[in-house]
Amino acid sequence: MSTLKVSTISPLGTDATKTITLGESGGTLGIASGAKTSGFGKVGQVVYSSTSTDESSTSATYANLTFTASITPTSTSSKVLIVYSGFANIYARSNNTDYGMAKLVRGGSTDLVQFADQLGYYGNTTAESNNIMNVSYLDSPSTTSATTFGIAIRVNSDSQCAFKVRDQQITLLEILD
Repeated sequence: MSTLKVSTISPLGTDATKTITLGESGGTLGIASGAKTSGFGKVGQVVYSSTSTDESSTSATYANLTFTASITPTSTSSKVLIVYSGFANIYARSNNTDYGMAKLVRGGSTDLVQFADQLGYYGNTTAESNNIMNVSYLDSPSTTSATTFGIAIRVNSDSQCAFKVRDQQITLLEILD
C-alpha cells in the first residue's frame, strides 16, 4: 500500500460542479478508524422547549425544577450548546439578607455552571426582586443516550425568602464534531 500526502486537492479543468472522484466505479474507499467524515462544527439538531408554568422553592438546598429539555446526541464526540432564559422573582419575607441562586444541571445531578448568585439581595427590608436569568453553556456529555438539561434553584441558608421562576425557555443545539 502507498501513501499520498497532500495539503490541497483541486479539480482539473473548468467543471462547473467542481467534482473530485475518489476511487473507481464499484470500488471501495477506505476511511481510517476515527477519521472525521462529516459534521465539523455544524449544528446536527435543535430542540426547543418553553413553559409559562410557575415553579418555586423556599429550600436552602438546590432543588431541580420540573421544566427540562432533552436531546439525543448522534455521536459521543458531539457537544451540546444549551441556551436558557427565565424570569425570576425573589420574595424577601424577613429583615434578613435574602437572595436566590441558580445553576444549570445535566440529568438532574451533574452540575454544569452556577449562573445566578445573590438574586434579590436585600438588607434589613422585606421586598420583591424581579430578575431575568440567562445562561449559555457548551457541554460535552460524551453519550448517544437521551440527555436532559434544566436548572436547579435555592435560597440562601439564612433566609426566609421564596424563589419563583416563570416564563422559562431552553434551546439545545447538537454541535457535530
